[in-house]
Amino acid sequence: MLNLSLPRHSKALRLRPLLGATLMTLASLDHVAAQQPEQRSVIPAKPATKEVSQADMQRVFQEIKTPHKYGVVLKGAEGKMVDSPSVFRHGEKWYMVYVTFDGDGYETEIAASDDLLEWQPLGKILPFGNDTWDSVQSGVYIALQDFRWGATYGLAQHDG
Repeated sequence: MLNLSLPRHSKALRLRPLLGATLMTLASLDHVAAQQPEQRSVIPAKPATKEVSQADMQRVFQEIKTPHKYGVVLKGAEGKMVDSPSVFRHGEKWYMVYVTFDGDGYETEIAASDDLLEWQPLGKILPFGNDTWDSVQSGVYIALQDFRWGATYGLAQHDG
């Protein structure tokens, strides 16, 4: 049995109710652990309703394969990492919206390119805020983009 007696004038005397509540919680956990584990079952996946042929897979691969790997095309500034790029076309230029991470939070930046290989950073489009609970979480992503294969890759407008 655990002895909960404390010196009469001890600072720890104020902790006595907390200690009692903690012991009661531990006792209830022992009761829960003694119960039988929940019976679980695996829900089977639905059967495939449409199979993609090997010929179709090969046709898609030939259309979208990348014959050259160019490596990193945009690096973050000193001490920043680049993540979540979204590339779109506007006019004759390509643009990349991306987030940078400095170890504490995210900011959103934009870069431009003529050839998708050489990128020129243009600056921040959503920088850190000031003194709010989410002031270092300024990461945004493109929502209304024509991303279909062979499409315009441009941006669309909501309701218009």
